[in-house]
Formats: sequence, structure tokens, C-alpha cells
Amino acid sequence: MKRVLSVFMLAVSLLIFTSCKAKNPVEVKEKYIQKAELTKSEDDIVKLVGDYENQMMYDFNLDDKVQSIQISIYELKDNKWDSNIGRTSQEFKDIKGRLSLNFNNYFYGYKIAFLSENSSASTKFSTEKPQEPSTMGQLSSFLDNKAEITYDKEIPLVVQGVTSGNTMTAHTVDYFYTPEKYKELGYDRVYAVTVLFSEKQVSELNVIKE
Repeated sequence: MKRVLSVFMLAVSLLIFTSCKAKNPVEVKEKYIQKAELTKSEDDIVKLVGDYENQMMYDFNLDDKVQSIQISIYELKDNKWDSNIGRTSQEFKDIKGRLSLNFNNYFYGYKIAFLSENSSASTKFSTEKPQEPSTMGQLSSFLDNKAEITYDKEIPLVVQGVTSGNTMTAHTVDYFYTPEKYKELGYDRVYAVTVLFSEKQVSELNVIKE
């Protein structure tokens, strides 16, 4: 397990190194996160270490006020987001970085890593694959467009809806802020992954209240 995780972090480190090397250092004024544009060689590395059903990678730019990063895995219960699946917080003070998100459908397994010039962290979770009926379907939405970063505000990266119905209605990650819509769309279960950047220290971060 440790060896697999080390290989994964080495691969992500290489992606960070090549990404930073390809760009000239500039003063970062705009705070944003967007899907990483990988070269063919970078994409090959992702496929090499990927053992999950879904893989996403994001680049983000901040300013020198950032102090921490928090990633949360939610399940929707009674129209409220419950972070029972997982949450990780880490000190982070670099103005640029890359975040890698790998997960299985229904979130019975996931791996999240981020890396920058001076910080790195990785977390992994796995359980037995759920025995879902063959009639269950899932539809995921991802953060595809560039999103502005506001400190202490969660940004949904992926939302996955699961339904036993015959049809699935498309949704966007923006529905994360109005979770009651998922019930209206007929989803039986909904999962979400968010990232939050903060000017606060890790010890000062509050549990997000929806």
C-alpha cells in the first residue's frame, strides 16, 4: 500500500514539476481553479498510475494570504450535505499548485492528492464495492470551467447522482449550493467533492455549515 501511494505521489510530483517548469514565474493576481491542461506525456502518467473509474486534475492560483486547504467528501442526506465520507485539511501557503482527484462510482474508493513547491499531501479511502442493483444508474458533473476562488467558500469539483429511475436528468456542480434540487431531479443518493482555500490556520477552520 505504501509503495503504491509513493508511486502515485511521485507521478503527481512529476506533473507538478513539468507544469511549473513550462511556465515563466509571474505575479499571481487572480485567484482561480481550473481543469489542468495535460500534455500527452502527462496524460500517459495519469493513466499509468490510475486505478480508479474517474480521474480529474486541477491547477489553482492563489495569493500570499492563503494559509490552508480543505477537501471534503459529502453525501446528501435529507437535503443537507453530510461529510461522513471524509474531510482533510492541510497547511498550505504556496500561490500555485495542482490537485489530483481519483474516485470510484458511489465513492467506495477515492484518492486525493495535492502538491506545490513547498507542500504535498495525499489521502486514500476504500471499502468493499457496494452491491448495487443492476437497475441503478449514475450521472456525474464536473467543474469544467475556470472558477474564481473566494477564501473560505467551498468550490464543488464533482457531484455524482445515483438513481434507480429509468431516466437521469443532467445536473451541474452549481447545484451543490441548492441541494434540494437533486431530490426534485429524482436522485436517490448524491455525492460531492469540494475544495476550500482559507486565510485561516488549519486549527481555525470551522466545519462548513450548509
